[in-house]
Amino acid sequence: ASLAGVSEGTVSRALSDNPRVNLTTRKRVKAISKKVGYRPNIRARALATGQTFTVGGIVAVESPRTIAFTLATFRLLEPLHAAFAQVGRHLLLSLEPLVVPLAATRVELPKMITEQHTDGLVVLGYMTEALAEALTRLDIPLVVLNARKVGDLCTINLNEERTTSDLVRHLAALGHKWIAFVNGDSDNGFRSRLRPMGYARAMEEAGLAPLPGYEEVGH
Repeated sequence: ASLAGVSEGTVSRALSDNPRVNLTTRKRVKAISKKVGYRPNIRARALATGQTFTVGGIVAVESPRTIAFTLATFRLLEPLHAAFAQVGRHLLLSLEPLVVPLAATRVELPKMITEQHTDGLVVLGYMTEALAEALTRLDIPLVVLNARKVGDLCTINLNEERTTSDLVRHLAALGHKWIAFVNGDSDNGFRSRLRPMGYARAMEEAGLAPLPGYEEVGH
């Protein structure tokens, strides 16, 4: 505040992009804070605003699942760290995956979520009726990524059929004539049915014959 020649309140509002502070002052305050290495105190912010400034992340996996699948799913959360940081939030990822047996009727969520240590929640990878029920009891914003939609949960999914089609079209445009499709696993039947459909359609559009076995899981 002293270096910028403004009040501490103005500095606080400028660093929060409050429109009550003009753009020129905001830019000057941010430039000075960066130059002197200033970092806001998250705990103090939480006391003042009633927010934790963190978003919880859970990787839900079907039981049993391979370690390779779990690690690959965790990697999908990496881009979210940067995205949340841009809006002043930290992604607090649960260190262990939430293992959800398909037949389970009840799911225990991590304490960091149930005790509301976060302002929101991102769930990635897998969804059952029991998990959906546990999530809907939470009183925080949440979104499910890349899992089948259950009930009214906000879900964002890849278009599996279109994605496979786009890959085939790309390879065909490069002049490839023999394009195989390998379906990774059953994934509860959800994605495994969509992927080969996109493959077959794109191969037909390119005037190519789908290679045998493309509809079989693990082939």
